[in-house]
Amino acid sequence: MDGIHDLGGMQGFPPVDPHDDVVGYHDDWEGLVHSAFTGTLGSGVHNMDEFRHAIERMDPAHYLTAAYYDRWLVGVSTLAVEKGVISPGELRERTAAMADGEATVTERRDPTLIDDLVDGVVDAYAAWEDDREPAFEAGDTVRVRHMHPDGHTRCPGYVRNAYGTVTEYRGTHTLPDAHAHGGDGSEPVYNVAFDLGALWDADGGEDHSGDSQSESAGDTIRVELWESYLEHVNE
Repeated sequence: MDGIHDLGGMQGFPPVDPHDDVVGYHDDWEGLVHSAFTGTLGSGVHNMDEFRHAIERMDPAHYLTAAYYDRWLVGVSTLAVEKGVISPGELRERTAAMADGEATVTERRDPTLIDDLVDGVVDAYAAWEDDREPAFEAGDTVRVRHMHPDGHTRCPGYVRNAYGTVTEYRGTHTLPDAHAHGGDGSEPVYNVAFDLGALWDADGGEDHSGDSQSESAGDTIRVELWESYLEHVNE
């Protein structure tokens, strides 16, 4: 879906600082949120793509002001309600009780449960599927489809309608666009290289000759894309 989460190429935001300290927890509650995510994912309440899509559905203003694990908390809470793990009323009551100091996080030590959750998380992250015959090969020029899906997708907005070159076939993987909505299916995935000068061209990349006067000309960015995002280009 098109939304505020897809920030790549958007104007009005400062450059990304690669040296920002974003690794690890900054407060104890962030670790608890991560544990809640592990519990719901590992026990099969939701899959990874459903989780990503739950975060994508946040109110845009809330998304921009929320910290990283705030978004995770919204995702886990949203799915817990939607999947029937807890009712909206129960969630509000427990949240209020925690905020008022009338409730605490219950500690539970169960090594067997931990092993089960670890296995469940490993399974949830496993996206490899039986190989399918790929439609593209290294060196092919492709165009990313100009699409605006209503649901989840892993196709960034800034590469849509752009031309690129397939550099590698990555195998066949679960299709996130279907998986996020309870569907099955898998597709070949490709590593596709895009010329930055052409990618940010004001003409939207319609000229795929690679001839650009941009300061980024000659630089490339590589994106992993599922087969249905791409179409052949007749050279």
